[in-house]
Amino acid sequence: MNFFKGKKPKFSVLFLLLLIVIVGLFLRVRLAQDNFVHKWDERFHALVAKNVMKHPLKPTLYEDAVLSYDYTKWYSNHVWLHKQPLPLWLIASSYKLFGVNDFNTRIPSIFFSVLGIYITYLLGKHFFGKKTGLLSAFFMAINGLVIEMGAGRVATDHYDLLFMVFIEIAVLFAYYNAMRKRTVFAFVSGVFIGLAILTKWLPALVVILLHFLFLKSRKF
Repeated sequence: MNFFKGKKPKFSVLFLLLLIVIVGLFLRVRLAQDNFVHKWDERFHALVAKNVMKHPLKPTLYEDAVLSYDYTKWYSNHVWLHKQPLPLWLIASSYKLFGVNDFNTRIPSIFFSVLGIYITYLLGKHFFGKKTGLLSAFFMAINGLVIEMGAGRVATDHYDLLFMVFIEIAVLFAYYNAMRKRTVFAFVSGVFIGLAILTKWLPALVVILLHFLFLKSRKF
């Protein structure tokens, strides 16, 4: 989507970007095909999301707490308030649509991780040019840590990945708003700040500071 005046991307740029996105998608799907949920922390997220399907506003770890438990221990609790609810809702929605299995736990992360490749291209292009945008998208597509987060292979997995992409989108639309001063761009940025808050809480508010910096300095 071209929001600003200027030359349209050449065919070669679009082709390279599409190729980068396809490679990124392939790597993410390939690594997400483990037929088990990983120990830290994916198994907790998957279990709570499965229970959230039945009661979206009451996230539970142990659905039926037949034994006594210590509510201060996040890994052996009944009502699970250890993390924000949005990734759980997304995983639960994936279960509702596609069924409860290991791969479907990772579908929301795969989708947003691939979207993040394109968002990274746009950020790099607007700040530094198309070449930098393509290089940034390529490094995002093949980054091992990003891919492993989407596959649930590292701690905080889907939470960190979704938070990263939501922040990227919020920053992008904050930039658009500063350049064009359209309320819709500020609104979209605010929506994704809210989604990031529902993922990893108040660190998402850093985008508001960036928004003011963009408005103050139009040289970006």
